[in-house]
Amino acid sequence: MRRIGDAHTLRLHIAAVVLRCVPFANRFMIAGLRFRWLLVALLCSSAARVAAQAHAFPPPADVDAGVAVERTPPRVLQQAPIQLPAAAAPGSYALLELLIDAQGAVQDATVVETSDPAFGAAAIDAAKRSLFEPAREAGAPISARTRLRMEPPAAEPAPPPAPALAPAPAPAPAPAPALATPSATAPDEFGATAHTEAPAREVTRREIKAEQVSKLAGAHNDPLVAVETLAGVQRPPLGETLLLIRGAGANDSTINVDGTPVLLLFHLDGLQSFLNPALLDRVDFYPGNFSVRYGRAIGGAIDARLRPPRRDRWHGIADISLLNASLLVEGPLSDRWSLAVAGRRSYIDALLALSSQDKPDTIVTAPVYWDYQGLLNFRAGNADDLYLQTFGSSDALAVRFPKDADLDLSELRGQLSASTQFHRALVGWKHRYGGGYAHDMKVGVGYLKIDLDVGDLVKQRARAPDFYGRSDWHLPLARDWLTLDTGLDFVGMVGHLRYDGPQFRQQEVDPFSDLPPNVLVDRDVSILRPAAYAELTFTPVKRLSLIPGVRADYFGDIKASAFDPRFTARYGVTETTTLKAGVGKFSQPPPLGSQVEGLGNPKLDPTYALHVGAGVEQELAKVLSIDVEGYYKRLYDMVVNTQSGEPPRLVNEGEGRIFGLEVSLELETADLFAKLAYTLSRSERRGRDGEYLLFDYDQPHNLTVAAGYDLGKGWQLSSTFRLVSGNPETPNEGAVYSADEDRYLPLYGEPNSERAPLFHRLDVRIEKTFKLGLSDKITFYLDVQNALDVRRPEATQYSYDYRTSAVVHGLPILPILGVRGEL
Repeated sequence: MRRIGDAHTLRLHIAAVVLRCVPFANRFMIAGLRFRWLLVALLCSSAARVAAQAHAFPPPADVDAGVAVERTPPRVLQQAPIQLPAAAAPGSYALLELLIDAQGAVQDATVVETSDPAFGAAAIDAAKRSLFEPAREAGAPISARTRLRMEPPAAEPAPPPAPALAPAPAPAPAPAPALATPSATAPDEFGATAHTEAPAREVTRREIKAEQVSKLAGAHNDPLVAVETLAGVQRPPLGETLLLIRGAGANDSTINVDGTPVLLLFHLDGLQSFLNPALLDRVDFYPGNFSVRYGRAIGGAIDARLRPPRRDRWHGIADISLLNASLLVEGPLSDRWSLAVAGRRSYIDALLALSSQDKPDTIVTAPVYWDYQGLLNFRAGNADDLYLQTFGSSDALAVRFPKDADLDLSELRGQLSASTQFHRALVGWKHRYGGGYAHDMKVGVGYLKIDLDVGDLVKQRARAPDFYGRSDWHLPLARDWLTLDTGLDFVGMVGHLRYDGPQFRQQEVDPFSDLPPNVLVDRDVSILRPAAYAELTFTPVKRLSLIPGVRADYFGDIKASAFDPRFTARYGVTETTTLKAGVGKFSQPPPLGSQVEGLGNPKLDPTYALHVGAGVEQELAKVLSIDVEGYYKRLYDMVVNTQSGEPPRLVNEGEGRIFGLEVSLELETADLFAKLAYTLSRSERRGRDGEYLLFDYDQPHNLTVAAGYDLGKGWQLSSTFRLVSGNPETPNEGAVYSADEDRYLPLYGEPNSERAPLFHRLDVRIEKTFKLGLSDKITFYLDVQNALDVRRPEATQYSYDYRTSAVVHGLPILPILGVRGEL
């Protein structure tokens, strides 16, 4: 458990909690005094177009993986007639690509090939007016893309002349135009991608699908929150909104939205991400050995994929719970334009104020957050899409101290506050060339703001405009066996930092002693980090994929470069069994706070990691699959403290080693969804001339069991259970009085030589949906965290002289009642 000592130590602990809630401030931790300022952004340049004639798309992801997944394509329930153009030529046709959602609605339609543009437009109109049975995977409805060839109705032969004086027979009505059903000999006519548009190129890629999240208790319908239920993700301590992947540090992993890195994942409460869940299509999770498309990280990678705004009609979703309220509106502006806007605001501060009115002897935090998103899509032509993405988030936290508290908090009273804001706007262009060639480019700008006051201990102001982007090309060099994916990405920032507080200090496996001196930094800070990557997918024989790749990064702020080769192999032994293995080098720059002159050492080098992993994916039944993987990671050139504490206080002489085994079991039918995720791991660090010690967040055992069941008649019940080893602790062995400072200084034992008690929690969710029409509905839900009200010890609070102590427990039972309406 974390330690909370006398008034001075309590001040440090409170400051640490505040700063842990400021994710952009690089987790500058007063209790261990480390400052981490993540400033991430992208920009990239475009390249010349690739010319080709025929149009083709990559095969479904499970083809190269060698794993058979039972899927059924969308089926026409009611086909609409084509309103033929006046000048339609005989023999006109149009090959369409349709995106049909899990409700059977056409979300998007594109003309892949047509003999007449006017007929192609009429075919799209007819497809949008047709009704479909959605595609299904293992019996469950899913979103899918399908290609349909549409032609005018066949001309009816003229009736023979009627006998004289006999009435002419009425002509038979023309049949409705047929939407061609793909044949078994034409595989390109249908592609049920089931949320996956490219073959697997990583050793491990785990998905959280939007339609599964409602069956995960404790996730609050948020796919990004649901990532914590996957194998390879550690539990963060109380009060910290961290993402801990495979024993790596909290800031060693990259978080992306449609391939572009972001600075924040969760709001202050840790119960919600900064993106509206209704806009997410899926979340891709790569715990290690990820593709060269992602970089600047030695841990794992997460990519949240947004769906395009709906085009069929206008929709609205309103969600009101005890924590926050959100609203989403989306629909078509015209045949080519579609729009989605969303916003959310919390009111936790008001609830906490009410709950603490009769408890004047408590310390109360008042977090407030809001966020917004906007998506604008424009269908420029049959092969072009333009889009605009905007999103932003704001988090603020203040602490109110009790009036009669027996604590020396004069330095903090009325001055403890933290707030962050970030805003981003992206413009993107997607173009599909003939022959399967494709190009996706996006550029954007953003703004970051940080304000932090911790009494006289720390004052920080940061203002940072940033810019970013990427350009990706998909090049099928030989359609059946060789594909090249290549691209550029860029990170840039120019801002100003004013900071008055302790120097940067690496804290991992270090006790809370030897505090560095305070410094004042008032300067401009900039970064320049371009990168390029290339990745081949080579399929020499059926079901064998060899994926070599290389990534080159330049870290302009430290004038250093990195060259990272990676390799993955996947082989489908049978249609239900796939073997996989990978090895690769990964690099990331040191935390910006550690290399800013005056705060740390400006001559630091990048940190590196070697990932090695191997495993097997096995389909046990049509609705049941298992994934087992073992891994090893070696970390080197890590930033650590010098033994003497003299400048430079930080050097690249640390090492780490992480190894483990992950097991993922998933069952999904039309009514039942269940998953088991277990991680067995060990994570260690070694400082300069030291021995290997347990990492601060080492968790040998991490088990998650989740299940959701559709009870029928609109009722749905789900439950999630987590059992996790406690984090390592450094024991307190007393204190010594310091006459110079007039306070007791704690004495610590061997770092991380003890461990906190076992953590376990049960979450339960129940919801009832009432249908108001064909697609309109209202849902009432109750999501209960810690349903058994287990008061877990999370920290230890000591008296001023460290002679007595008390346990600080975690959150009690937390019921969240809400209602969601969908139109």
